[in-house]
Amino acid sequence: MTKPPRPRVLAIGEAMIEMALIGESTYRRDFAGDTYNTAWHMAQSLAGRARVGFCSRVGTDSLSDLFVQSMQADG
Repeated sequence: MTKPPRPRVLAIGEAMIEMALIGESTYRRDFAGDTYNTAWHMAQSLAGRARVGFCSRVGTDSLSDLFVQSMQADG
Protein backbone atom coordinates (compact mmCIF):
# COMPACT_ATOMS: atom_id res chain seq x y z
CA MET A 1 0.00 0.00 0.00
CA THR A 2 1.45 3.37 -0.98
CA LYS A 3 1.30 6.48 1.14
CA PRO A 4 -0.89 9.30 -0.11
CA PRO A 5 1.07 12.35 -1.26
CA ARG A 6 1.63 15.10 1.27
CA PRO A 7 -0.80 18.00 0.94
CA ARG A 8 0.59 21.15 -0.65
CA VAL A 9 0.04 24.75 0.37
CA LEU A 10 1.13 27.70 -1.77
CA ALA A 11 0.98 31.27 -0.49
CA ILE A 12 1.19 33.98 -3.16
CA GLY A 13 2.14 37.51 -2.22
CA GLU A 14 5.01 39.73 -1.17
CA ALA A 15 7.30 40.14 1.77
CA MET A 16 8.71 43.28 3.30
CA ILE A 17 11.89 44.20 5.06
CA GLU A 18 11.02 44.81 8.69
CA MET A 19 13.27 47.17 10.64
CA ALA A 20 12.86 46.99 14.43
CA LEU A 21 14.55 49.53 16.65
CA ILE A 22 16.70 47.71 19.23
CA GLY A 23 18.81 50.60 20.46
CA GLU A 24 19.66 54.19 19.74
CA SER A 25 20.09 54.31 15.94
CA THR A 26 20.39 50.50 15.85
CA TYR A 27 17.89 48.36 13.98
CA ARG A 28 17.35 44.64 13.54
CA ARG A 29 16.43 43.62 10.02
CA ASP A 30 13.99 40.80 9.37
CA PHE A 31 11.40 39.86 6.78
CA ALA A 32 7.62 39.94 7.23
CA GLY A 33 4.29 40.37 5.48
CA ASP A 34 0.83 38.82 5.69
CA THR A 35 1.28 36.02 3.17
CA TYR A 36 4.93 35.41 4.06
CA ASN A 37 4.15 35.19 7.79
CA THR A 38 1.24 32.84 7.11
CA ALA A 39 3.41 30.53 4.99
CA TRP A 40 6.22 30.63 7.56
CA HIS A 41 3.92 29.72 10.45
CA MET A 42 2.22 26.97 8.45
CA ALA A 43 5.59 25.45 7.53
CA GLN A 44 6.69 25.50 11.18
CA SER A 45 3.45 24.14 12.63
CA LEU A 46 2.91 21.44 9.99
CA ALA A 47 6.48 20.19 10.52
CA GLY A 48 6.78 18.29 7.25
CA ARG A 49 3.21 16.94 7.13
CA ALA A 50 2.52 19.27 4.19
CA ARG A 51 4.69 20.99 1.61
CA VAL A 52 4.44 24.75 2.09
CA GLY A 53 5.61 27.13 -0.61
CA PHE A 54 5.75 30.87 -1.07
CA CYS A 55 5.42 32.40 -4.53
CA SER A 56 6.70 35.93 -4.96
CA ARG A 57 8.90 38.01 -7.17
CA VAL A 58 12.30 38.90 -5.73
CA GLY A 59 15.01 41.22 -6.97
CA THR A 60 18.63 40.55 -7.81
CA ASP A 61 20.07 42.70 -5.01
CA SER A 62 21.79 41.65 -1.79
CA LEU A 63 18.66 42.11 0.38
CA SER A 64 16.64 39.88 -1.95
CA ASP A 65 19.41 37.28 -1.74
CA LEU A 66 19.25 37.43 2.06
CA PHE A 67 15.47 36.99 1.92
CA VAL A 68 15.75 33.87 -0.24
CA GLN A 69 18.47 32.45 2.02
CA SER A 70 16.33 33.16 5.08
CA MET A 71 13.32 31.35 3.56
CA GLN A 72 15.44 28.34 2.62
CA ALA A 73 16.96 28.17 6.11
CA ASP A 74 13.49 28.28 7.69
CA GLY A 75 12.14 25.56 5.45
